[in-house]
Order: sequence, then C-alpha cells, then structure tokens
Amino acid sequence: MNNDERYSPQWIIDGARAVMGGIDLDPASSAAANARVGAARYYDTETDGLARPWSGRLFLNPPYSSCSTWVERLAAEVERRRVAQAVLLCPIRSLCQIVNRHQSLLRGSLLLPTKRITYLDLRTGKMIGPPFGSLMIYLGPHQLRFAQAFQTHGTILRPAPNFGLRLAGGGPGLSGLLPCKQEIGERT
Repeated sequence: MNNDERYSPQWIIDGARAVMGGIDLDPASSAAANARVGAARYYDTETDGLARPWSGRLFLNPPYSSCSTWVERLAAEVERRRVAQAVLLCPIRSLCQIVNRHQSLLRGSLLLPTKRITYLDLRTGKMIGPPFGSLMIYLGPHQLRFAQAFQTHGTILRPAPNFGLRLAGGGPGLSGLLPCKQEIGERT
C-alpha cells in the first residue's frame, strides 16, 4: 500500500453518510474504495477528480501527498456553492495551512479525534495507522448532526456565533471555534 492509498474506516464513511443523507461524489477514490463509500459518482486516478466537476454532497479523503491541492479545490467549490455539503478527512498537520489559506473552511465543524485514525489496507484487511494524526471537517447545514454522529470519537469544534472576531494577527482562527459538547447535551 503506498502512502496515498488510505481507505477510510467504516465509522467515518457511515457517519458522513448519516450526516449528509448520502454521498453524491467521492472525487479522490477508486472502484475498491467506492465499494465501501457508496458514492453515486466517484473519480479515480484515471478520471482525475481535480479536472472534473464537483457538486452535491461530497466525501473527500484526498491523496495526502497532494492534500493542499484538493483542499483548495474543495474551498473553491464550496464558495461557488457547487458543493452543498462536504466531509473532508486530512492530516492534522495540514490544519494551520487550511486555516491560513482557506478560512472559509472554518465555517464548518472540526473533529479532533482522541485517537489516531487508522485506515484499511485492502490487501491485508487490517487497519493500519499512519505516522501522523488526522482530522475531519464538515461543511454544510447539519453542524449539530455532525457533532452528534462523531462526538464519541473526539472533540468537536464548531464555528462561534460571532465568527467575525479576528485574531491579533488579523485573521479568524481556532479562537473563532467553540467546543459544542454542552449544545449536544442540551438538544439530545
């Protein structure tokens, strides 16, 4: 398995499907991966998901070697309102780059997992852990549903109501996000 062949664990796929009500597109996939994800459409390396149209409810576990390119595309499609909802899985080390380059993605909720996410090796059927942690970002109208679906897997951060606040450096950042455990408890 090369470093870019990280098959999402089933709990993430099931949670993403539950939050969004289905998955219309997985733009960075394969036939084997989509057999698990169940997206209505998927693009693989041959069909080049970066060169094809994106729309609807999107699940994105991009090749980590080119993660920033995929995140840039996702941010552009969300801002153009072509992608209505998205679940993005990416290395946690990318968080600072994401915040600084794609501040619109902070309008979503983040899952900071309590344990390192393991990925499926389709050759062996075993779950393997990469040498880095991952996080998830949900973009869309179902922030509370995302929190409820993933709260047992880590800390959920959501946009603060006064997201317009700026950090001393001038841009929004993690201070514009609030843990939402109390909100989950109040509404369930």
